[in-house]
Amino acid sequence: PPKFDTNDPERTYFIAELPVHPAFMGPSAAQVEVDISVLTVNKLSDADGLIRSLSSSRWDQVRDQVRDQVVQVNKNVLFVLEFCQTPKSRKEICGLLELTNKDSNFKRYAGEPLELGWIEMTSNPHDSDVKYITTENGKKLLSK
Repeated sequence: PPKFDTNDPERTYFIAELPVHPAFMGPSAAQVEVDISVLTVNKLSDADGLIRSLSSSRWDQVRDQVRDQVVQVNKNVLFVLEFCQTPKSRKEICGLLELTNKDSNFKRYAGEPLELGWIEMTSNPHDSDVKYITTENGKKLLSK
């Protein structure tokens, strides 16, 4: 049953405690064991979930397998992550991929890694000299 508590006699606040049914609660992150023999990356966000959820020792065990699957999903992602270890402009990134410096080309190859936090902007997105750099999570996909 729910529990209600106040700070009698002032009654300036109340606290409501609503219990969650045990059947509704999923396993905690500590209880989830990843079977590395059946890892499947169908989209980049699958890989991002693994990067964020696995401990560094478990990540070391699956890095190569995940990298291979990321390449199958989007072969240019690793090129961009490797290239952006030092800050690079959008023009430089498009040049690496041998594409024209158009917004649609940039979004196609760097948009999802940017959304997933694998690369980030070094300044305000409206600055003319904005550059992109690989984040720690992006570096996890790269070889040691």
